[in-house]
Amino acid sequence: PQAAPPQQIAPPPVYVAPVMADPTNDALLASLQEEINKIKKEIKKPDTKNKWGTARVGGRLFFDSVNIADQNEESKAADGDINNDLGLRELFLSAAGEGFDCFSYKVELAFSARDEVNLSDCYVDTKNVPLFNTLRVGHFKVENGFAYVGAGTTTTLMEPTGPASSFHTGRRLGISSQQYFWDKRARWMFGFFESRAINNSRYNINDYQGWMFNTRLTMAPIMEREGERIFHIGASWLYAEPGHRDKTGARQAQSFSYLPGAFTHLDVGSPLQMSMDTCRYNKVGAEFIIQRGAFGFDGEMYAIAFNGDKGLPGGEQDRTAYGGYLEMRYFLTGDYRTYDTGTGTLGAVKMNRNFHTLKVGDYNLIDGFGAFEIVGQWNFVDLTDWRDLNGTSPYGTTINAGLQNDFTLGLNWFWNPNVRWILEYVHSTRDIAGHADTLDCDIVAASFRLHF
Repeated sequence: PQAAPPQQIAPPPVYVAPVMADPTNDALLASLQEEINKIKKEIKKPDTKNKWGTARVGGRLFFDSVNIADQNEESKAADGDINNDLGLRELFLSAAGEGFDCFSYKVELAFSARDEVNLSDCYVDTKNVPLFNTLRVGHFKVENGFAYVGAGTTTTLMEPTGPASSFHTGRRLGISSQQYFWDKRARWMFGFFESRAINNSRYNINDYQGWMFNTRLTMAPIMEREGERIFHIGASWLYAEPGHRDKTGARQAQSFSYLPGAFTHLDVGSPLQMSMDTCRYNKVGAEFIIQRGAFGFDGEMYAIAFNGDKGLPGGEQDRTAYGGYLEMRYFLTGDYRTYDTGTGTLGAVKMNRNFHTLKVGDYNLIDGFGAFEIVGQWNFVDLTDWRDLNGTSPYGTTINAGLQNDFTLGLNWFWNPNVRWILEYVHSTRDIAGHADTLDCDIVAASFRLHF
């Protein structure tokens, strides 16, 4: 008989004790991973402690169209037939960077529609300076309110609001300090500037250059989620003693014009404007911003008090100019404007969804429509203190004194934070001494704007 196969005996079971997590090892591994991540970041980051880092190239491009929809008879008689305007408004190219651990810089060139190339912002910042915190030296904006100080890419309409455009002091050669407090909710700027080298005139050959002192204090007691909720208040002051105009010792004449809708490139025959030889002047401003989500409400008020230069035409008395505006805005798509703590101004738009296109099969489709914002604004400029000089030209500028009001309704269509379309309607009325009726005109304007 055949022998039975041997019976298979199963091996005895092996019991393995569970491995218990060691908190010491876990903490060590987490610490090592954190150090590895830091090393990776340092390898990718350019060395800016001992040299200049790579420059960041940027710029902006504006195409504008301004059309005079209507003029009343008084405006036609005084201004002539105001021409429409269409073309490349401005092109800015800039380079900015950091280096040597505590320095940063910006250099910006402005290419205007008049075939001019001007140096715009050109300055060096030094941070962590004792007593001065951030110290800036160069050619940059004097700070009078937030509307003009903010970057040209963040204006709510095509131009900074009229009074901000007229009452600003432009860019000057100077030195300033920027101080930050209260977790950057409060900012204090002060600086000294040369009074005559303005914007594209960056030099002044004269025995007496003139000077100005400027300071601005802003606070944001409420500031949440990059500016989704903001309550901002601020005030500014500028004191200036202009330089000599000529060897006679007469001071530099101060003058400015205010055009309908603040469109500085319009050819208007009788703009609201003044000119005055002054030995000194003070400029004060107050500002506020209230923002809650998609809704925003803001405004500014300005006053310039000129001390007359006695014995000169128009200088027999002190005179004061006023201006201001109120603005309401609302995003139909629920977006909002951020708040820039570095400058105390409104910043870029926080988008819920960008404008986006895509191709599905044979069809081109729109996948997102971007953001839509409506803006309503009222502003005024008051030069009635010069009515007794109306029509004279004591310093080469014909004085057209009076009161101007502009009412603007605008629509912004943001494709993304860097690209937008603007459409606006402006009704402007000027009450100028010597005219039987107000000078009224209606303007329809549009713009395409890109910044990078």
